[in-house]
Amino acid sequence: MNFIYNHLKPIALLLIFSLFVLIFFEPIALLAQGLGKEYLQSGIQKYNHFDINGAIVDLEKALSEGLKNTNDKIEACKYLAFCYAEKENFRESVIFFKDLLKIKHDFDLGPDPSPTHLKPFEQAKREMKGSKKTWFLIAGIVIATGTILFFLIKKDGPKGDEKLIDPPVMPGSGFMNG
Repeated sequence: MNFIYNHLKPIALLLIFSLFVLIFFEPIALLAQGLGKEYLQSGIQKYNHFDINGAIVDLEKALSEGLKNTNDKIEACKYLAFCYAEKENFRESVIFFKDLLKIKHDFDLGPDPSPTHLKPFEQAKREMKGSKKTWFLIAGIVIATGTILFFLIKKDGPKGDEKLIDPPVMPGSGFMNG
């Protein structure tokens, strides 16, 4: 009986702890998710009513509160990019378009995008392509350097009749003793 008790006790404690976490912390996470979603909806509404500064505040809060849904993250980044484009803050707009493209690589602005939005979006796409090329270039340089070092080290190794020196073996050390 004691054997069973000792083995079941840790499992019972783990179950009790798991229930505690679910009961007390899951609602907090859901509440935070709800706040993020509310800020997102409020930010979009403010953008549609031309309150750009208010939209930026709410959309940034939405991202900082945490949006679990990928589509919500995309919407928040898109509207933030739109807001900064409207405020003529080109660099910030590009940054949020790049964040959006990291989430959804094939994102499209639609059939008739505003020129105000199109310019930073196209710049973000160019920068994203450029960053991929940079990584391929870095990887190529690393591989080439490794290959060159390999052949240089191999070239400086033993030549022809030169022999490598074997390490000394102490009698009775057990090494190579049958």
